[in-house]
Order: sequence, then structure tokens, then C-alpha cells
Amino acid sequence: MPDDNSIELQSVVQRFKESSAALEVLREKLRVMAVAEEHQERAVAAIEGASAALLSLVEGTNSIGQLLSQATDRTGQAIEIARLFLEGTDLAAATSSIEALAAGAQTLRQDMTSGNEALVGIISSGATAAAQGSAEILEAVSRLSTRFDTELAEARLTIATSQARASAATDAHDQLAAKVAAVPEKYRKKFGL
Repeated sequence: MPDDNSIELQSVVQRFKESSAALEVLREKLRVMAVAEEHQERAVAAIEGASAALLSLVEGTNSIGQLLSQATDRTGQAIEIARLFLEGTDLAAATSSIEALAAGAQTLRQDMTSGNEALVGIISSGATAAAQGSAEILEAVSRLSTRFDTELAEARLTIATSQARASAATDAHDQLAAKVAAVPEKYRKKFGL
């Protein structure tokens, strides 16, 4: 005849092992979540740094564009002064050269303006892409956090269930031991209790 105390004790031990395994799974999930959070923080810092660098570049480009525009205007003014001077002289060849220079300066001004606009567009699209990448990372972290919370809740439920079963098994074992103790000594010896 199997020993009921032994069976109950085995059940308690089994429940304890299940609880320990559930706790180990939970511990591993917490470690993975910590690593993911660390990676996310690094990515956000890198994106913020890139965004700041892009904004600084845009500001620098605007300053350079203004300086180039001023230089082009001054060059145009100098050419205009030279043209006015040469109109009163008989230097037709020099006049045509100056007119060519004036046309070249105008073309240069237009090219620089369109180049600045294109550069600002490229920088703006880079900043937009960086912001979009940051949003995607935050969304992925949010999904991972939600999944972790769900698995954590499941692990807690498993642990609570295992603890309740272990408690019930311990109570049943105590009740059985009390009943065995209530049996008269001569019957306990006779049945090997």
C-alpha cells in the first residue's frame, strides 16, 4: 500500500519545481526586456544626435547661402560700376567681356540659389527620415513592452496557481497527518502508519 504522505509530499515537490521553472522563465524575460530597453535608449540618443547635427547643418547652410548671396550681389554691383565706366570709353571689347561677366554672375547667383534650395530639401528629408526612424523604434519598443507585460501576467498567474496548488497539497498533507495521528496506536502499528 503506497504511503499517502509520500504521494502528497511528491506533489508538493513537483509544484515547487514548476514554480521554480516559471520564475526562471520570468527572470529570463526580464533580462531580455532590460537589454531591449538599453538598445532602444541608445538608438533614441543616436537619432536625437543626428537630428541636432542636421539642424546645425541647415543653419550653417543658410548662413553660407546668405554670405554667398551677398558676395554675388557685390560682384554684380562691381560689374555694374565697371560697365558704367566703360560705357563712356571706347573699349567695346572690354564692355562685351564685362557684360559676359555680368551674365555669368547672374547665372552663378541663380545656380547658388537653386543649389541652396536643393541642399535644404535634402537636409529636411534627412531630418524627416530620422524622425520617422525614431517613431518606428518607439513603436517597436511599445509592442515589445506590451508583449512582455502579457507574458509577465501569464507567468504571475502560473506562479499563483502553482502556489495555490502547493498550499492545497500542504493542507491536505497536514489533514491526513492529523487523521493518521487520531487513529489509535494499535491500529497504526497494525497497518504500518
